Amino acid sequence: LYLAMECVPGGDCRTFLITTRYLKSAHARFYISEMFCAVNALHELGYTHRDLKPENFLIDAKGHIKLTDFGLAAGTVSNERIESMKIRLEEVKNLEFPAFKEKSMEDRRKMYNTLRETDVNYANSMVGSPDYMALEVLEGKKYDFTVDYWSLGCMLFESLVGYTPFSGSSTNETYENLRHWRQTLRRPRSDNGRPAFSDRTWDVITRLISDPINRLRSFCLLYTYP
Repeated sequence: LYLAMECVPGGDCRTFLITTRYLKSAHARFYISEMFCAVNALHELGYTHRDLKPENFLIDAKGHIKLTDFGLAAGTVSNERIESMKIRLEEVKNLEFPAFKEKSMEDRRKMYNTLRETDVNYANSMVGSPDYMALEVLEGKKYDFTVDYWSLGCMLFESLVGYTPFSGSSTNETYENLRHWRQTLRRPRSDNGRPAFSDRTWDVITRLISDPINRLRSFCLLYTYP
């Protein structure tokens, strides 16, 4: 039995981000716009991906984006993973964490990279990482295709600063930050106090990482973002 697949020599976007650490604004706009077009094409076919993350976007020989890994698409396959993440989210309610304190961009980068390097199951276990998944999916609440927009917002955030918006010093703390996302989603600033994102970029991110109605309104924003 032979399985012939397209060669995508650019690798995945996770490896790309590890190599570059973070992207310039123009490059981030290009990639997130192509990611959105790929996800929108999937939505037009009637499917919701539900598991968008940098590992699931590949870069072809011409530098363009290709979407892959549809194991959780449309909510019909691998529901065990979603249920496992829901249980994990419930478990952290019984744990105590220090009050959320804003850290510098460099500290957040080091913390995020250290966690990914030391916890071998951080992104690949059955429980998985909550870094990109919308809260209503993890909580088992009713949701629609706009949960994919949340994931795109998290990836746009990460591509510009080098860490995800809810990353903590442990997976449990990441889950806790996600549970209280309205308090923990903050606009990063450099050491001199200058915002890491332009006003327009921050507006796009906060519309994507928000309630479903706001995410739907971000549809036109993303189309005009470049």
